[in-house]
Amino acid sequence: MGTLPLSLVGDEMTNSKVPRDRSSVAAAVDLRPLEAIGRALRAHYDELLQEPLPARVEELLSQLDAQDEAAQERAEPADK
Repeated sequence: MGTLPLSLVGDEMTNSKVPRDRSSVAAAVDLRPLEAIGRALRAHYDELLQEPLPARVEELLSQLDAQDEAAQERAEPADK
């Protein structure tokens, strides 16, 4: 999405007949297609969350965990 041209900002927009609140928009628009799209997207992402992580991602996470543990071990003697 880009920015609105200056010609659409200002009095032209405030005088337009576009509803300002969501309830007015909902009353003017059939939301069923949007709700169906939302359900389909949620179902798709739920399936993706059940997939195992790729081996490379697991390897990188293990490396990060090891670095965190090493940093904590180095910091412990300074804390005591």
